[in-house]
Amino acid sequence: VEMLTALNFLLLISCVASQNAVQQVGVAELKCVQQVCEMLHFKTETEVAYFELELQQQLGSNLTELKLRNSELSRLPLNVFQTLPQLQSFDAYGCGVQHVAAQCFEGAAQLLSLQLGGNAIAQLEDHNFALATQLQQLLLADNQLQQLPAAAFAGLTQLQVLQLQGNRLKRLPSQIFAPLVELQFINLDFNRLRKLPPNLCSQQRKLIEFSARNNRLQHVASNAFNKLQRLILNNNDQLQSLVINATLLQLQADNCQLVDLHLQQPQLLQQLLLSHSRLRSLQFLQNATALLDLDLSGLQQLPEMPQPWPAKQLERLSIDANNFTDWPTKLLLELPKLQVLEVWQQGERQVYVRDLNNHQAYADNNNWLCAQLELLLSGELLPQDLTIFNDAAASSGFNSDNCPHV
Repeated sequence: VEMLTALNFLLLISCVASQNAVQQVGVAELKCVQQVCEMLHFKTETEVAYFELELQQQLGSNLTELKLRNSELSRLPLNVFQTLPQLQSFDAYGCGVQHVAAQCFEGAAQLLSLQLGGNAIAQLEDHNFALATQLQQLLLADNQLQQLPAAAFAGLTQLQVLQLQGNRLKRLPSQIFAPLVELQFINLDFNRLRKLPPNLCSQQRKLIEFSARNNRLQHVASNAFNKLQRLILNNNDQLQSLVINATLLQLQADNCQLVDLHLQQPQLLQQLLLSHSRLRSLQFLQNATALLDLDLSGLQQLPEMPQPWPAKQLERLSIDANNFTDWPTKLLLELPKLQVLEVWQQGERQVYVRDLNNHQAYADNNNWLCAQLELLLSGELLPQDLTIFNDAAASSGFNSDNCPHV
Protein backbone atom coordinates (compact mmCIF):
# COMPACT_ATOMS: atom_id res chain seq x y z
CA VAL A 1 0.00 0.00 0.00
CA GLU A 2 2.83 2.38 0.89
CA MET A 3 4.56 1.58 -2.43
CA LEU A 4 1.36 2.29 -4.36
CA THR A 5 0.90 5.55 -2.50
CA ALA A 6 4.45 6.61 -3.38
CA LEU A 7 3.93 5.68 -7.01
CA ASN A 8 0.68 7.60 -7.11
CA PHE A 9 2.46 10.63 -5.65
CA LEU A 10 5.21 10.45 -8.28
CA LEU A 11 2.62 10.11 -11.03
CA LEU A 12 0.79 13.14 -9.67
CA ILE A 13 4.00 15.20 -9.60
CA SER A 14 4.81 14.09 -13.14
CA CYS A 15 1.33 15.04 -14.31
CA VAL A 16 1.53 18.49 -12.72
CA ALA A 17 5.00 19.05 -14.18
CA SER A 18 3.81 18.12 -17.65
CA GLN A 19 0.89 20.51 -17.32
CA ASN A 20 3.23 23.32 -16.25
CA ALA A 21 5.88 22.59 -18.89
CA VAL A 22 6.43 25.38 -21.36
CA GLN A 23 6.04 24.28 -24.96
CA GLN A 24 8.37 25.82 -27.52
CA VAL A 25 6.46 26.74 -30.67
CA GLY A 26 8.57 27.29 -33.76
CA VAL A 27 8.22 30.56 -35.68
CA ALA A 28 9.54 30.33 -39.24
CA GLU A 29 7.91 33.47 -40.67
CA LEU A 30 6.98 36.93 -39.40
CA LYS A 31 4.83 39.73 -40.75
CA CYS A 32 7.40 42.52 -41.13
CA VAL A 33 8.04 45.84 -42.78
CA GLN A 34 11.81 46.30 -42.75
CA GLN A 35 12.91 45.87 -39.11
CA VAL A 36 9.39 46.16 -37.58
CA CYS A 37 7.50 42.87 -37.14
CA GLU A 38 4.01 42.35 -35.74
CA MET A 39 1.16 39.94 -35.07
CA LEU A 40 3.22 37.53 -32.96
CA HIS A 41 0.71 36.07 -30.50
CA PHE A 42 1.66 33.69 -27.69
CA LYS A 43 -0.53 34.86 -24.82
CA THR A 44 -0.60 31.71 -22.67
CA GLU A 45 2.17 30.98 -20.16
CA THR A 46 2.45 27.40 -21.42
CA GLU A 47 3.79 28.47 -24.82
CA VAL A 48 6.85 30.39 -25.88
CA ALA A 49 7.83 31.46 -29.39
CA TYR A 50 11.03 29.88 -30.71
CA PHE A 51 12.68 31.65 -33.64
CA GLU A 52 13.56 29.14 -36.36
CA LEU A 53 16.58 29.49 -38.63
CA GLU A 54 14.24 30.08 -41.58
CA LEU A 55 13.78 33.61 -40.24
CA GLN A 56 17.37 34.32 -41.26
CA GLN A 57 16.33 34.00 -44.89
CA GLN A 58 13.35 36.31 -44.43
CA LEU A 59 15.02 38.99 -42.28
CA GLY A 60 18.64 38.56 -43.29
CA SER A 61 21.46 37.23 -41.17
CA ASN A 62 22.96 40.75 -40.95
CA LEU A 63 19.87 42.36 -39.39
CA THR A 64 20.99 44.71 -36.59
CA GLU A 65 17.62 46.02 -35.31
CA LEU A 66 14.32 44.25 -34.62
CA LYS A 67 11.11 45.75 -33.21
CA LEU A 68 8.04 43.73 -32.23
CA ARG A 69 4.76 45.63 -32.33
CA ASN A 70 1.05 44.72 -32.09
CA SER A 71 2.06 41.44 -30.50
CA GLU A 72 1.01 39.58 -27.35
CA LEU A 73 3.76 37.56 -25.70
CA SER A 74 3.49 36.07 -22.24
CA ARG A 75 7.14 35.03 -22.55
CA LEU A 76 10.00 36.69 -24.37
CA PRO A 77 10.81 34.57 -27.46
CA LEU A 78 13.69 32.08 -27.41
CA ASN A 79 16.51 31.65 -29.95
CA VAL A 80 16.16 35.23 -31.22
CA PHE A 81 19.85 36.06 -31.09
CA GLN A 82 21.11 32.71 -32.33
CA THR A 83 18.85 33.11 -35.35
CA LEU A 84 19.83 36.76 -35.83
CA PRO A 85 23.42 36.83 -34.53
CA GLN A 86 24.16 40.43 -35.62
CA LEU A 87 21.24 41.92 -33.71
CA GLN A 88 22.33 45.03 -31.79
CA SER A 89 18.91 46.40 -30.82
CA PHE A 90 15.87 44.35 -29.75
CA ASP A 91 12.63 46.16 -28.91
CA ALA A 92 9.58 44.38 -27.48
CA TYR A 93 7.90 47.44 -25.97
CA GLY A 94 4.25 47.00 -24.96
CA CYS A 95 3.95 43.34 -25.97
CA GLY A 96 2.47 42.07 -22.69
CA VAL A 97 5.64 40.21 -21.72
CA GLN A 98 5.47 38.71 -18.22
CA HIS A 99 8.46 36.36 -18.18
CA VAL A 100 12.04 36.93 -19.33
CA ALA A 101 14.23 33.84 -19.05
CA ALA A 102 18.02 34.11 -18.94
CA GLN A 103 18.26 31.59 -21.81
CA CYS A 104 16.52 34.12 -24.09
CA PHE A 105 19.89 35.85 -24.48
CA GLU A 106 21.92 32.92 -25.72
CA GLY A 107 23.88 34.21 -28.69
CA ALA A 108 23.28 37.88 -27.76
CA ALA A 109 26.97 38.77 -27.94
CA GLN A 110 26.29 41.77 -30.22
CA LEU A 111 23.25 43.14 -28.36
CA LEU A 112 23.69 46.77 -27.28
CA SER A 113 20.12 47.93 -26.56
CA LEU A 114 17.21 45.98 -25.04
CA GLN A 115 13.79 47.65 -24.80
CA LEU A 116 11.32 45.78 -22.58
CA GLY A 117 9.34 48.78 -21.30
CA GLY A 118 5.56 48.91 -21.10
CA ASN A 119 5.15 45.21 -20.34
CA ALA A 120 3.96 43.21 -17.31
CA ILE A 121 7.26 41.83 -16.02
CA ALA A 122 6.87 41.16 -12.29
CA GLN A 123 10.18 39.49 -11.47
CA LEU A 124 13.70 38.90 -12.72
CA GLU A 125 16.19 36.12 -12.09
CA ASP A 126 19.75 36.36 -10.83
CA HIS A 127 22.09 36.79 -13.83
CA ASN A 128 19.00 37.43 -15.94
CA PHE A 129 20.86 39.32 -18.70
CA ALA A 130 24.40 38.04 -18.11
CA LEU A 131 24.68 36.43 -21.55
CA ALA A 132 24.25 39.85 -23.19
CA THR A 133 27.77 40.84 -22.20
CA GLN A 134 27.97 43.95 -24.42
CA LEU A 135 24.60 45.43 -23.43
CA GLN A 136 24.72 49.23 -23.05
CA GLN A 137 21.02 50.12 -22.61
CA LEU A 138 18.52 48.12 -20.56
CA LEU A 139 15.05 49.68 -20.59
CA LEU A 140 12.58 48.16 -18.12
CA ALA A 141 10.30 51.14 -17.48
CA ASP A 142 6.57 50.75 -16.77
CA ASN A 143 6.52 47.12 -15.71
CA GLN A 144 5.35 45.49 -12.46
CA LEU A 145 8.64 44.81 -10.71
CA GLN A 146 8.26 44.84 -6.92
CA GLN A 147 11.73 43.61 -5.99
CA LEU A 148 15.03 42.81 -7.63
CA PRO A 149 17.39 39.94 -6.78
CA ALA A 150 20.86 41.08 -5.74
CA ALA A 151 22.48 39.62 -8.88
CA ALA A 152 19.79 40.63 -11.38
CA PHE A 153 22.26 42.71 -13.41
CA ALA A 154 25.37 40.58 -12.90
CA GLY A 155 27.63 40.43 -15.93
CA LEU A 156 26.52 43.74 -17.46
CA THR A 157 29.91 45.40 -17.22
CA GLN A 158 29.27 47.58 -20.29
CA LEU A 159 25.82 48.89 -19.28
CA GLN A 160 25.50 52.68 -19.48
CA VAL A 161 21.72 53.32 -19.24
CA LEU A 162 19.29 51.57 -16.88
CA GLN A 163 15.61 52.55 -16.84
CA LEU A 164 13.42 51.21 -14.02
CA GLN A 165 10.92 54.04 -13.69
CA GLY A 166 7.22 53.32 -13.35
CA ASN A 167 7.55 50.00 -11.50
CA ARG A 168 6.56 49.04 -7.94
CA LEU A 169 9.98 48.69 -6.35
CA LYS A 170 9.97 49.03 -2.56
CA ARG A 171 13.64 48.35 -1.82
CA LEU A 172 16.99 47.92 -3.53
CA PRO A 173 19.73 45.47 -2.49
CA SER A 174 22.78 47.50 -1.52
CA GLN A 175 25.06 45.86 -4.09
CA ILE A 176 22.60 45.54 -6.96
CA PHE A 177 24.40 48.07 -9.16
CA ALA A 178 27.94 47.01 -8.18
CA PRO A 179 28.68 45.13 -11.45
CA LEU A 180 27.62 48.12 -13.56
CA VAL A 181 30.95 49.94 -13.53
CA GLU A 182 30.24 51.84 -16.78
CA LEU A 183 26.80 53.05 -15.71
CA GLN A 184 25.98 56.69 -16.56
CA PHE A 185 22.18 57.03 -16.17
CA ILE A 186 19.79 55.37 -13.70
CA ASN A 187 16.08 56.22 -13.63
CA LEU A 188 13.98 55.00 -10.68
CA ASP A 189 11.20 57.59 -10.89
CA PHE A 190 7.67 56.67 -9.81
CA ASN A 191 8.45 53.65 -7.67
CA ARG A 192 7.77 53.01 -3.97
CA LEU A 193 11.29 53.21 -2.57
CA ARG A 194 11.64 54.28 1.05
CA LYS A 195 15.42 54.43 1.22
CA LEU A 196 18.59 54.38 -0.85
CA PRO A 197 20.98 52.01 0.97
CA PRO A 198 24.70 52.50 1.70
CA ASN A 199 27.13 51.97 -1.18
CA LEU A 200 24.29 51.73 -3.69
CA CYS A 201 26.38 53.42 -6.40
CA SER A 202 29.78 53.51 -4.74
CA GLN A 203 31.40 51.62 -7.65
CA GLN A 204 30.16 54.02 -10.33
CA ARG A 205 32.77 56.63 -11.26
CA LYS A 206 31.12 57.71 -14.53
CA LEU A 207 27.60 58.28 -13.20
CA ILE A 208 25.99 61.35 -14.79
CA GLU A 209 22.43 61.16 -13.47
CA PHE A 210 20.60 59.26 -10.75
CA SER A 211 16.88 60.05 -10.69
CA ALA A 212 14.39 58.90 -8.05
CA ARG A 213 11.52 61.37 -8.41
CA ASN A 214 8.12 60.61 -6.94
CA ASN A 215 9.05 57.81 -4.59
CA ARG A 216 8.44 57.52 -0.84
CA LEU A 217 12.01 58.20 0.23
CA GLN A 218 12.61 58.80 3.92
CA HIS A 219 16.34 58.18 3.98
CA VAL A 220 19.28 58.43 1.60
CA ALA A 221 22.52 56.95 2.93
CA SER A 222 25.28 59.56 2.99
CA ASN A 223 27.62 57.15 1.18
CA ALA A 224 25.06 55.88 -1.34
CA PHE A 225 27.04 57.63 -4.07
CA ASN A 226 30.69 58.22 -4.78
CA LYS A 227 30.70 60.54 -7.75
CA LEU A 228 27.87 61.81 -9.93
CA GLN A 229 26.90 64.93 -11.80
CA ARG A 230 23.15 65.17 -11.16
CA LEU A 231 21.01 63.78 -8.33
CA ILE A 232 17.23 64.19 -8.79
CA LEU A 233 14.97 63.56 -5.78
CA ASN A 234 11.99 65.81 -6.50
CA ASN A 235 8.59 65.05 -4.96
CA ASN A 236 9.66 62.80 -2.09
CA ASP A 237 7.55 64.54 0.51
CA GLN A 238 8.72 62.32 3.40
CA LEU A 239 12.40 63.16 2.93
CA GLN A 240 13.32 65.62 5.70
CA SER A 241 17.07 65.20 6.05
CA LEU A 242 19.74 64.75 3.39
CA VAL A 243 23.49 64.26 3.79
CA ILE A 244 25.55 63.92 0.60
CA ASN A 245 29.22 62.97 0.80
CA ALA A 246 29.60 62.40 -2.93
CA THR A 247 31.19 64.62 -5.52
CA LEU A 248 28.07 66.32 -6.88
CA LEU A 249 27.41 69.07 -9.45
CA GLN A 250 23.60 69.32 -9.46
CA LEU A 251 21.01 68.54 -6.79
CA GLN A 252 17.30 68.76 -7.56
CA ALA A 253 15.15 68.23 -4.45
CA ASP A 254 12.02 70.30 -5.02
CA ASN A 255 8.94 69.45 -2.92
CA CYS A 256 10.86 67.27 -0.46
CA GLN A 257 10.03 68.98 2.85
CA LEU A 258 13.75 69.09 3.63
CA VAL A 259 14.59 70.51 7.05
CA ASP A 260 18.32 69.76 7.08
CA LEU A 261 20.79 69.56 4.20
CA HIS A 262 24.51 68.83 4.52
CA LEU A 263 26.86 68.74 1.54
CA GLN A 264 30.38 67.45 1.97
CA GLN A 265 31.71 69.29 -1.10
CA PRO A 266 29.50 72.38 -1.69
CA GLN A 267 32.28 74.14 -3.61
CA LEU A 268 31.57 71.89 -6.63
CA LEU A 269 27.82 72.55 -6.84
CA GLN A 270 26.51 74.34 -9.93
CA GLN A 271 22.74 73.82 -9.50
CA LEU A 272 20.66 73.56 -6.33
CA LEU A 273 16.86 73.35 -6.59
CA LEU A 274 15.16 73.29 -3.18
CA SER A 275 11.74 74.84 -3.73
CA HIS A 276 9.00 74.19 -1.16
CA SER A 277 11.39 72.85 1.45
CA ARG A 278 11.42 73.66 5.18
CA LEU A 279 15.11 74.44 5.52
CA ARG A 280 16.19 75.90 8.84
CA SER A 281 19.66 76.95 7.71
CA LEU A 282 21.50 77.86 4.52
CA GLN A 283 24.96 77.16 5.91
CA PHE A 284 25.42 74.47 3.25
CA LEU A 285 25.85 77.42 0.85
CA GLN A 286 28.81 78.78 2.80
CA ASN A 287 31.40 77.48 0.34
CA ALA A 288 29.19 77.11 -2.75
CA THR A 289 31.40 79.37 -4.83
CA ALA A 290 30.65 77.69 -8.18
CA LEU A 291 26.85 77.85 -7.85
CA LEU A 292 25.05 79.08 -11.00
CA ASP A 293 21.38 78.19 -10.38
CA LEU A 294 19.59 78.41 -7.01
CA ASP A 295 15.88 77.90 -6.33
CA LEU A 296 14.64 78.73 -2.83
CA SER A 297 11.07 79.57 -3.80
CA GLY A 298 8.17 78.33 -1.74
CA LEU A 299 9.97 78.57 1.61
CA GLN A 300 7.59 79.99 4.19
CA GLN A 301 10.49 81.45 6.15
CA LEU A 302 13.80 81.96 4.39
CA PRO A 303 16.72 81.34 6.78
CA GLU A 304 19.43 83.92 7.25
CA MET A 305 21.60 84.24 4.17
CA PRO A 306 25.27 83.37 4.64
CA GLN A 307 27.54 86.42 4.89
CA PRO A 308 29.46 87.21 2.87
CA TRP A 309 27.38 85.81 0.05
CA PRO A 310 29.58 83.04 -1.47
CA ALA A 311 27.93 82.41 -4.85
CA LYS A 312 29.21 85.43 -6.75
CA GLN A 313 28.86 83.56 -10.07
CA LEU A 314 25.12 82.95 -9.63
CA GLU A 315 23.23 83.37 -12.93
CA ARG A 316 19.69 82.43 -11.89
CA LEU A 317 17.89 82.85 -8.57
CA SER A 318 14.30 82.02 -7.63
CA ILE A 319 12.85 83.29 -4.32
CA ASP A 320 9.58 84.30 -2.68
CA ALA A 321 8.74 87.99 -2.32
CA ASN A 322 7.47 87.42 1.21
CA ASN A 323 10.98 86.65 2.41
CA PHE A 324 12.62 89.90 1.31
CA THR A 325 12.18 93.53 2.25
CA ASP A 326 14.82 95.19 0.06
CA TRP A 327 14.76 92.99 -3.01
CA PRO A 328 15.51 93.00 -5.86
CA THR A 329 17.91 95.98 -6.00
CA LYS A 330 20.21 94.78 -3.22
CA LEU A 331 20.39 91.27 -4.62
CA LEU A 332 21.17 92.49 -8.10
CA LEU A 333 23.98 94.67 -6.84
CA GLU A 334 25.48 91.76 -4.88
CA LEU A 335 25.21 89.34 -7.81
CA PRO A 336 27.08 90.81 -10.79
CA LYS A 337 26.64 87.68 -12.94
CA LEU A 338 22.89 87.30 -12.33
CA GLN A 339 20.92 86.91 -15.56
CA VAL A 340 17.48 85.92 -14.29
CA LEU A 341 15.78 86.69 -10.99
CA GLU A 342 12.41 84.98 -10.45
CA VAL A 343 10.27 86.34 -7.66
CA TRP A 344 7.12 84.47 -6.62
CA GLN A 345 4.29 86.15 -4.78
CA GLN A 346 0.94 84.47 -4.09
CA GLY A 347 1.44 81.99 -6.91
CA GLU A 348 2.40 84.59 -9.51
CA ARG A 349 5.87 85.01 -10.95
CA GLN A 350 7.73 88.22 -11.66
CA VAL A 351 10.93 87.92 -13.67
CA TYR A 352 13.84 90.34 -13.76
CA VAL A 353 16.15 89.66 -16.67
CA ARG A 354 19.49 91.29 -17.40
CA ASP A 355 20.16 92.74 -20.85
CA LEU A 356 23.23 90.61 -21.52
CA ASN A 357 24.54 92.96 -24.20
CA ASN A 358 23.91 96.19 -22.30
CA HIS A 359 23.30 97.80 -25.68
CA GLN A 360 20.42 100.17 -26.35
CA ALA A 361 19.90 98.79 -29.86
CA TYR A 362 19.17 95.38 -28.38
CA ALA A 363 17.15 96.81 -25.52
CA ASP A 364 14.93 98.55 -28.07
CA ASN A 365 14.41 95.32 -30.00
CA ASN A 366 11.81 93.45 -27.99
CA ASN A 367 11.63 90.50 -30.38
CA TRP A 368 15.33 89.78 -30.00
CA LEU A 369 15.32 90.37 -26.26
CA CYS A 370 12.28 88.17 -25.66
CA ALA A 371 13.84 85.40 -27.71
CA GLN A 372 16.88 85.57 -25.45
CA LEU A 373 14.62 85.53 -22.42
CA GLU A 374 12.92 82.34 -23.61
CA LEU A 375 16.33 80.70 -23.84
CA LEU A 376 17.22 81.83 -20.34
CA LEU A 377 13.95 80.49 -18.97
CA SER A 378 14.41 77.13 -20.73
CA GLY A 379 11.37 77.50 -22.95
CA GLU A 380 8.94 78.34 -20.14
CA LEU A 381 6.01 80.65 -20.81
CA LEU A 382 6.99 84.27 -20.36
CA PRO A 383 5.32 85.93 -17.36
CA GLN A 384 3.03 88.94 -17.64
CA ASP A 385 5.20 90.92 -15.22
CA LEU A 386 8.59 91.23 -16.89
CA THR A 387 11.35 93.69 -15.95
CA ILE A 388 14.43 94.15 -18.13
CA PHE A 389 17.49 95.70 -16.53
CA ASN A 390 21.15 96.41 -17.24
CA ASP A 391 24.05 97.31 -14.98
CA ALA A 392 23.11 100.99 -14.91
CA ALA A 393 19.48 100.21 -14.18
CA ALA A 394 20.46 97.99 -11.29
CA SER A 395 21.86 101.08 -9.58
CA SER A 396 19.32 103.68 -10.67
CA GLY A 397 16.05 101.77 -11.07
CA PHE A 398 14.21 99.48 -13.48
CA ASN A 399 12.44 99.95 -16.78
CA SER A 400 9.52 97.58 -17.18
CA ASP A 401 8.54 96.20 -20.56
CA ASN A 402 6.46 93.39 -21.99
CA CYS A 403 7.23 90.94 -24.76
CA PRO A 404 4.94 91.37 -27.80
CA HIS A 405 3.31 87.95 -27.46
CA VAL A 406 2.80 88.04 -23.69
